[in-house]
Parts: sequence; structure tokens; C-alpha cells
Amino acid sequence: MDTQEKSIFIEETLIALKRFRQVYEMTKNLYPWILKLYPVTVAEEGLFFVFDYDIEHDQYQFQLEWPTPMPIPKGILAAFPLDFYDDKISAVITKEAFESLEGHVFILHEFAHCYQWQQGEKEIRKTLNIEKKYHKEKNHMWEINHPFPYDNVMLINETEELANAMLEGKEDALIEYHQNMSRLLNEVDYEYMIWQEWKEGFARYIENGIRVHLGIKTNTGNLLNHPSRVSFYHIGSLYVDALVKKNPELLADLQGLYNKMKE
Repeated sequence: MDTQEKSIFIEETLIALKRFRQVYEMTKNLYPWILKLYPVTVAEEGLFFVFDYDIEHDQYQFQLEWPTPMPIPKGILAAFPLDFYDDKISAVITKEAFESLEGHVFILHEFAHCYQWQQGEKEIRKTLNIEKKYHKEKNHMWEINHPFPYDNVMLINETEELANAMLEGKEDALIEYHQNMSRLLNEVDYEYMIWQEWKEGFARYIENGIRVHLGIKTNTGNLLNHPSRVSFYHIGSLYVDALVKKNPELLADLQGLYNKMKE
């Protein structure tokens, strides 16, 4: 990418961010303390292009470009702190996210992760035995590759029972499910499950609230399918929803929400 191509890419992205702002403005009041305008970093041809919100001019502005440390796959949707940009948490995407309303919603999903990072994620991580275990082993991808016992027959049965109970509207089944899972799983595996439910389940809960507001299909999963890591995203969103209905203040207290989920 030469200088002119970079300039064109930056201008096109700034236009795309203006369109994204329109969706943001339609949804920001749903969760005003969560849905702030975080940095958006777009990966393109081995480079990160960082755009950040300028409150004085009320618009996103291009900040800098930086080489990616590894090839970034097309369609990535992530959020992580940028060590080359004062460790600011940022949504990290490719330009395809700007091409649809659903893509814009996924950016807002990543903003929910940004909020988690700012509201206690680092502190919670320090308490996790699974984090300590994999830190010693220098496995920084444990959230993806932890060998969770998805094939455990009892786990499969518990998940199927939960699915059927939820179809009948029995939200209390979520409490019983977690009580049973805490007995069934070892400490590390149960901690992994709760972490995924808190981390991804919360963001999906926010995402689905946005989807309902915009009148588009919610992002759910079929719990009758074989359990997987993604199952925890859906169960987590259901669990967050049930807990927040009983204790609305948990939505603004993410460490309290995590503690409640792991009880």
C-alpha cells in the first residue's frame, strides 16, 4: 500500500465511521454508560490504522498507522489494548464490518468488551487460577484452546436439560444448571466456563439488546447441539439477562456480576 492508497483508505474509513455513528446514535441510550465511542482500529494489508473519537470536533479522526505483529484475518472482530497507542483498549476490525447493519452491531459488541476491560477485567483475571496456570505455561491463547471436556456425557445431558427448560421459560433452571456444573467440573474447567459466560455472554447480552432495538434477528445458539465454547456465549447471555432482571445494578457493576455468576 503506497502513500496515495493509504490516504484513500483513511478517507474511506472516515466516511464509513460516519455511517457507523448513525447506528451508534440510534442505540447509545440503551446502555449509555457502556456504549461510549472507543477507538476503532482497522487492519488492512499488514497495517493497523487507528481512529479515535475527538470530543472537541465530535468525530472520529485518524491517529496513526502501525505494523500488525502477525497476519490479521479478513473479518476479524476483536477488542484488545494497543501497546503502541498508550495501551488504549480498541475495537479491532477489518473494513468488511462497515458493509452492513449487522457489522455495525458487531462493532458495538466489541465496544461492550472495551467497557469490560475498563471496568474490572484485568482485576478479575488476576484472581483466576486458570489465568495463572496458563501464564506459567506461556499459553496466551487459553481462552480459545483450553481443553474443556465438551464430550462429557453428563455435561451434554445437563446442557440439553437447560435447553428444554429455557424453551419452557424456566429461568430458574439457569441457577440449577450452574450448581450442577460446579459439582460436575473441576475447579479450572468451571472457572473457564464462568469466564466465557461473563466475557462473551455479557457482550452478547448487550449485542442482542441492540439487535432487538434495531429490529434485526438476535444472535442466539441452539443448546441442543453438541456443547462448544460458543454454547457458553449463549448460556452466558441468558444468565446475565436473568441476573440483571433481579439485580439491575449488576449491569453497571461488572465485578459484582462476575462474582454473582460464579456463586
